[in-house]
Amino acid sequence: WASKLAMDANPWIEVDLAEERLIAGIVTLGRTKADFDQYIKTFQIKYRSDESDPFTAYTNAEGSEVSIFVANEFRNESVFNGFNATILARYVRLYPLEYNDYPTLRWELFGCVTR
Repeated sequence: WASKLAMDANPWIEVDLAEERLIAGIVTLGRTKADFDQYIKTFQIKYRSDESDPFTAYTNAEGSEVSIFVANEFRNESVFNGFNATILARYVRLYPLEYNDYPTLRWELFGCVTR
């Protein structure tokens, strides 16, 4: 994924998991092309279970401040960030905060189906 607009002040990417899932963490990577050294350095996560719900920011264990995750230092190395507590969500948004050259990433959520 790459932000559509180079000057987007608040870029984000959202995934719809089609049903609620327990999510325990995330892996990020940078852009695959060698001639583009693009990756995110830090990000925030927001989530919700239903389209009509407002997004909730993922917070620290105490719930007192929004968590800022450290992502990549290099474009081609994966970085795993585990959550202190799992979240139950259908929709998950990743908001890049700092990035190298351009907000670009590949990402994967780690979780399971709830039944």
